[in-house]
Amino acid sequence: MSLIQNTPRLKPFIIKELIESVQGEQVQTILADTDGVMIFLLSLSKGGQIPDHAPPGDALMQIQQGGVIVTVDGTPIPLQEGQSLLIPANANRKLQAQSDMKLQLTLVKPSR
Repeated sequence: MSLIQNTPRLKPFIIKELIESVQGEQVQTILADTDGVMIFLLSLSKGGQIPDHAPPGDALMQIQQGGVIVTVDGTPIPLQEGQSLLIPANANRKLQAQSDMKLQLTLVKPSR
């Protein structure tokens, strides 16, 4: 059984090419979801938003294409392609796409 899904096996690939985008929609693909970690790919069209949420795990966000403003506990943080951001567990965050964008997010969850 493979713990990471929806990726090629034993051949190089480019993450942003795995991220599907549909104009005007949010598209999410889960690569892994275990008790300790969740990895997913997300695309948003320009102006698209993810509302306030505060997951109980550290989140490593890696921008693969475009730009987004991530607001963490009320502080806006602009990110562009190639940049990453570590967001602490339980921090309130929301996203707004400044252009068509794609990201990879790894959420490391506390053990139960």
